[in-house]
Amino acid sequence: MNGFVSTIDLVIGVALSWQYAFGEQPPEPTTALQSKAVSTPDTTKLDDLQVSPWSQAVRGLQCRIHLPRSIEQGLPLPVTVDFRKGVTPPIPSGDEGYIQVFDKYFSLILSRDGSKSEHILESNNYDPGMPVIWSPHCKHYTRQITRQAIAPVPHSFHLARLGEQLRPGVYSCRVRLQSPDVPRDCSKQWEDGKPDPRYWGGELSSDAVKLEILAEKPKTKESLLPKRLRLLRQSFPKSKPYLVVNYTDEDAERLVFKIRNGYHVGTSHTESKDGVFVSGGLHGGPPHAGTSSATIQLHNYKGGPIKLTVEMELFETCESTGHFWSPGNCGYKTLWKRTFEVEYTEEEAKAILNGSN
Repeated sequence: MNGFVSTIDLVIGVALSWQYAFGEQPPEPTTALQSKAVSTPDTTKLDDLQVSPWSQAVRGLQCRIHLPRSIEQGLPLPVTVDFRKGVTPPIPSGDEGYIQVFDKYFSLILSRDGSKSEHILESNNYDPGMPVIWSPHCKHYTRQITRQAIAPVPHSFHLARLGEQLRPGVYSCRVRLQSPDVPRDCSKQWEDGKPDPRYWGGELSSDAVKLEILAEKPKTKESLLPKRLRLLRQSFPKSKPYLVVNYTDEDAERLVFKIRNGYHVGTSHTESKDGVFVSGGLHGGPPHAGTSSATIQLHNYKGGPIKLTVEMELFETCESTGHFWSPGNCGYKTLWKRTFEVEYTEEEAKAILNGSN
């Protein structure tokens, strides 16, 4: 039995040697990225993924992209970028070589067939999800990937940011990586200005593939929004009760809105007294009765009548929520807006605060 296994190993070894001797490379393994794509959160089905050819080498690095053949207007476009060492040096060998990959270094370039104009869309992915090695230059701000083990990098491009510019049709699509070869210096909060031979830098562009942009299908969203606001008592086990302005299910009506692909719904509210601004709030998603998303807190109530004018607005924007969110910068649209007058006497307010009403 052992002799039989050895004979098989010998035959395989000779076959491989013969293949390499005549310059024929073994077939590249099929990755999971070449299987059928799953549906997006908007339940829009994507076609089979297509794969571009390997690009020309730039400083010893090549790339290719995996992406769907078609997608609806505005939906996030999933793109996976593969890297590999090309045929030309000078990528250093060993683990001392790094590629700095920041999200802002990726761009999606779309050119409609028959048109000379290009649409350039920066990456909108905050979590590339790749194996990384932290740079000794910047342990907190720099993501890198070793040149010895270059893994696929998944990205998402927010097509809604292009708005009405991106009309239905067939486009030539490619992804560009622009990476400096200057590492970041944490102590200076920016690049130290000195090129480092351990880092790859340059501009690398994938080969173009065809992407069909499909017309957006109408979609709706339902929300329970207030017809009136009221004063309520808020309490927690380890804190003193306080007053809030909110609404209950009895104060609400069910409304349906048309929404656009790739847009986020948000709520803003402002409070004023005698025409003078008092406070305001902004949060992602629609308001919900009895929750903090619709709450105006009155922690500092010391007594006296309460008379507030509250303006609430439900809107959509293609600017995703996050720290220092600025929803007005990207396709802002008002879905619903209403002004409420909230008036209570001191006796009514104290009765609610004491839980006797």
